[in-house]
Amino acid sequence: LSLTGTTTYRAGPRNLLIHCPSPDHADRNPSCLVDLQSGRTKCLSCGFWLTDAVALYRSLCALPTMTNALEALEAASRRGDRGHLIMGSAPGGLVSRNIPGVPTVVAQWTYRELDGATAFLVKRTQNRLMDGSWYVEPGSVKPFKAYRPYWPDGTTRGLPAIYTQGTRLRPLLDVRAIADAPASTPVFVVEGEPAAQALTSSGILATTSYGGAQAPRLTDWSPLAGREVVIWPDNDDAGESFADGVIKCLRNLNPLPSIELVDVLSMKLPPKGDAVEWLQTQGAQ
Repeated sequence: LSLTGTTTYRAGPRNLLIHCPSPDHADRNPSCLVDLQSGRTKCLSCGFWLTDAVALYRSLCALPTMTNALEALEAASRRGDRGHLIMGSAPGGLVSRNIPGVPTVVAQWTYRELDGATAFLVKRTQNRLMDGSWYVEPGSVKPFKAYRPYWPDGTTRGLPAIYTQGTRLRPLLDVRAIADAPASTPVFVVEGEPAAQALTSSGILATTSYGGAQAPRLTDWSPLAGREVVIWPDNDDAGESFADGVIKCLRNLNPLPSIELVDVLSMKLPPKGDAVEWLQTQGAQ
């Protein structure tokens, strides 16, 4: 990689990420993992596979045979060529932590203003390993995941400036559905987009605020004024903090909504469990 001047991206302690060298793959986002110990290379997008460092060098240099690749590497060794490893920043900022695997978008949610204009996107990423599995952090049983906001264009990472500089409060997820629903329909407020999506898919009017337990105060809760609101937090300390923050915001609305808090302890949910786990174990009733 150093000899060929290939731009690389960190993908954990044992791997680098490069643009796929296959001539049949226009790899705009780096999706090809290189094992630093064995030289094995695999594109997690198109499946392109190389067995070792010599094969990788041949592919990067477009050499006709493995013999040509070996001869070129031997000549470079005799000359003492070392090259320089070029480290880049992956498009969209996906490669940002020293975590193994290729960050892969597995879900996306669109936050909109009441008029339907896209406010921002939230993408969920998981890190895919060379064997096709998802990276799981030590001590966990679930794949590592990260939630990141993007501008409406889907490529610029972060929240638009109007939501970070105090110009405008963030909209609730699916705020238009809340506005269009009968005033008598209860609105479930959950912590996180997957939980809101799970309830919505079960026919329940549900929403969430972007940013989790630390950000209820940055959200526009006015569409819930005068509504019946059921808060369903995650089963952990952060969930309790989220519920407290939402309640404080709701109590500032006029007219006041009616507020009910789901007793997650009585639901026998696992630690950090939410509506997703409950629906999986109990089913939508």
